[in-house]
Amino acid sequence: MRFLIVCDFSLTYVGGAQTALIRQAEALLTAGHEVAVLAHGARGVKFSPEIKIINAPNVRVFRPIEIPMWRKTADLTKRVAEIFDELQPDAVLTHSEFALTTTAVDEAKNRGIANLHTVHTFFWAAPLISAPLSPVARLIFRSITGRTATKAKLTNRPMDNALRNMTLKACLEADVTISPSAHQGEKLKKAGVETVTVISNVTETTGKPSPLPQAEKLKLAWISRFAPEKRLEVATKAVELANLETNGGIELHIAGGPAEEGNEHIWHGKLSAAQVSDLITNSHALLLTSLGFDNQPMVILEAFAHGRPVVLIDPVLGKEFGEAAMLSKTPEAEGLAKELVRIANNRDELTKRAAAATEAAKLSTAKTHAEKILKQVELASAKKAR
Repeated sequence: MRFLIVCDFSLTYVGGAQTALIRQAEALLTAGHEVAVLAHGARGVKFSPEIKIINAPNVRVFRPIEIPMWRKTADLTKRVAEIFDELQPDAVLTHSEFALTTTAVDEAKNRGIANLHTVHTFFWAAPLISAPLSPVARLIFRSITGRTATKAKLTNRPMDNALRNMTLKACLEADVTISPSAHQGEKLKKAGVETVTVISNVTETTGKPSPLPQAEKLKLAWISRFAPEKRLEVATKAVELANLETNGGIELHIAGGPAEEGNEHIWHGKLSAAQVSDLITNSHALLLTSLGFDNQPMVILEAFAHGRPVVLIDPVLGKEFGEAAMLSKTPEAEGLAKELVRIANNRDELTKRAAAATEAAKLSTAKTHAEKILKQVELASAKKAR
């Protein structure tokens, strides 16, 4: 089968959606399918040579977060049609909701080709100060995509609601909506999406379970974008409070953004994939402090692939990951600190949770992902043929 994978986000920016896309492409290739990727910066990614990289149309890029600023124009439509003529895809897999993907979705509809849309987060969280700009955001969305976002009441925060309605619009137009997590899938169904199926992202393919470190200190890895919704300050404060109770028995390693000076934590800056793998291997557990934002963080799957459990403050994610997760009783630093003290004094539980993490990784293999994607494409294609 021939797959065309499309994303509006630049692949030069390291984020969960980009990582999920790259691993999906490799999983489908390994399963014996032909794979092409259409996205800005795709040539900067070390894909397998058999994966065809399509030159995305030239466009201005919004540099702070490397978002290409395409608009759904006649030129873009023509270029996407040419790509379809060349590739003759059997299915289009989209990973975003903006101009490049909506153009590809329209072309797929015109040709009777199945479109599967993956939602990487339905839980957009914008600063409250941006609330007055939510009508502007809706106008920009319509201007660049040719789509009018839905107007469902999904949250009380105006900008969050505007962004979530953009995602909802894409879901309602897809033949199949893929949610990597069950909890997000339920939210999408409640919002009116009838075609939701849960398919996990692909776990890190080179990661192998290894024994937990023998270090006396509890070593925790916090690895993420330095963004407000990731709540790094909760992690740092919680470790500082816990260290007062454990005589400095916890070591926090932070990666994903610039290092800071003058505090007790260990800052690694931005790391390569291999360096992230090493950091996880040398840690006892991953620490994730987002609340109400994440769907299925790729870094958690990577931790599981290495046999490392995760410490969470989000009860929804705690339920999603079960025995492979340890959950703070409250979402703030004080509650997390108590959980960290408990974990530091209970290494036997860490071993138990690490075993559960290894088992959880088996649910996210490349083989399983590819098989489930293929099944959904076959179902969607058969429905279109009726």
